[in-house]
Amino acid sequence: MKFDYEYGQTMLSPEEADWLKIPAKTKAELNAFEARNIAKAKEYYISKSIKLSTMLSESFICEVHKRMYWDVWKWAWTFRKSDKNIWVPYYKIWIDLKSLLQDVDYWINKTNMSEIEICIRFKHRLVAIHPFPNWNWRFSRLMCDLMYKKVFWKPWFTWWKSFKENEWRNFYIKSLKKADWMAYDDLIYFITH
Repeated sequence: MKFDYEYGQTMLSPEEADWLKIPAKTKAELNAFEARNIAKAKEYYISKSIKLSTMLSESFICEVHKRMYWDVWKWAWTFRKSDKNIWVPYYKIWIDLKSLLQDVDYWINKTNMSEIEICIRFKHRLVAIHPFPNWNWRFSRLMCDLMYKKVFWKPWFTWWKSFKENEWRNFYIKSLKKADWMAYDDLIYFITH
């Protein structure tokens, strides 16, 4: 399958691209397979109770990614082994992920930070760490939702429902770039509108 990347998408290495498990021939077919797999993962977690200690573990991070992509990608749940056009080199994933999970625990237990800001910071840092070869924004979105729903007992986020199809990607990427400088308002707007 030939991969056509949209603005802001991370490219797969040739080895990572070869790990496709399904007979998709187009990006639309791949997206449909992945959407079904992601829906199954979300459905699985809807009825599960998830403790904070579980949520903030490397094993849970990998489990969620596996449930989202295992039917599609052989590399599902395994951390990337190549560098991408992002901040975190692949050999620092474990270190940065452990630091993020400790930070989230601190934000929840030791600060007055709002639940939405905690979730959006969690999501943003997961995207920045980019633990998996690709599709980290979808993964981080589900992790953000699971934290908001299962830890804080809030409803699922709406995620860009007020945006037109061709508008959301540019706004999202700009929001992530602002969040790199700890300006989260646009990203919060993105997940709640």
